[in-house]
Amino acid sequence: MCAAIRAAIHELENAGAKVLLQATTPRPLLMVGWDADWNDRRLASAFFGASIHLAGGDLPLVRCTSQERLEAIFGTGSDVGPREVLWCSLHASKALEYGGPEKIMLMYKHEFLRDTFREVDADIGSNELLELKQDYPTVIPSEDGQKLWLTRLPIEDRRATSPYEWHTANGYQMRQWRR
Repeated sequence: MCAAIRAAIHELENAGAKVLLQATTPRPLLMVGWDADWNDRRLASAFFGASIHLAGGDLPLVRCTSQERLEAIFGTGSDVGPREVLWCSLHASKALEYGGPEKIMLMYKHEFLRDTFREVDADIGSNELLELKQDYPTVIPSEDGQKLWLTRLPIEDRRATSPYEWHTANGYQMRQWRR
């Protein structure tokens, strides 16, 4: 067992969690249990420390989902398909709001994900715009015409250009798998 996994387990156990290492490859899989009197803040704090160890010192993006999605996770590394948008948070406390009482928490390194959008000046060169449109095919001009919002979401997706897509002040980040 590598030092990062040992440190993560130690962090969780010091907080009072019961931890069972299920697998180390291809990625660590920890089963974590806690007493009913634990609150989300205490749990989020314990996962914060553990996640930094598992992510190699960086703060990972986290996501929770129901246990019913376990088969999909084993197949693709996520509970959503590899070409779908997935919502993550920098805050375990936010992620813990999802997935029901018995949930799966997924942790992602930033380097393996990317934003679903780019904002550029409207006077961008045509070659550069063409290149960006290969990854961000939907182009939406700003109301004043000064900016272009390039997104991976289809134009009919109500999340395109919404606060859900661009607001990162509270840790929400919408990312998509890198190819």
